Amino acid sequence: MASEDADDLFPALAEESADARECLTAEELHAALGALSTLDLKRLLYSGYRMTKGLDLTADAIVSDAIYASLIGRRHCPRDVPVAVFLYGVMKSLAWSARKTIEAAKVAEAKSHGKTDLRAKIVPFPTAPTGEANPIELAPDSASNPEQALLDREDEEEAERIAAASKVAVQMLNEHFSDDYEVQLCIAGMMEGLAGKELRDFVGVDQAGLDHAKKKVRRADHKLFPRGWRDVHH
Repeated sequence: MASEDADDLFPALAEESADARECLTAEELHAALGALSTLDLKRLLYSGYRMTKGLDLTADAIVSDAIYASLIGRRHCPRDVPVAVFLYGVMKSLAWSARKTIEAAKVAEAKSHGKTDLRAKIVPFPTAPTGEANPIELAPDSASNPEQALLDREDEEEAERIAAASKVAVQMLNEHFSDDYEVQLCIAGMMEGLAGKELRDFVGVDQAGLDHAKKKVRRADHKLFPRGWRDVHH
């Protein structure tokens, strides 16, 4: 992967699934949660403050909810992922679900008031004078253009291919750095779109430490993806 493409890999990703991976047992998870350091908890709380902005949910609550979800078996922690990084992912998922619930409630309320779309208002096209063609009828119909339809379909397929490749690439990076907690935190923060001071605070390092972690990621990019991460296949 070219160095200038390294950061492009992270924002395009959704949360990784642990379905097909070996996970911690309940007893192991209890022990790992009990072993979380004060710094780990501070990092999680800091992330919680960012995730819960605009939500009727506090940072403490989302951390507690993530721990509870893991303890009752609703979420499972892969063995190759640090527990703090796993909890970060659960928190992110919970925040996303909370926002979707709010959006659904707004849509339901709008429908109850006779509105069907919150994002746009329908403006009727002005009627053409008698004897003249309606301008809307003169507009080109993209659906009747087979070449444009083919290009649109190819664009959609390419976007899906890149999204799938990026997910596989990040999974390979996490496996490559399975014993390097700071780099895994750096990857998780970059996936969230953190940069600068926010990313340094999340990883818990100074600028030199952050630069070192990013350098490790770039080196792994070149090693794991010699032809670029977009060329990665399942």
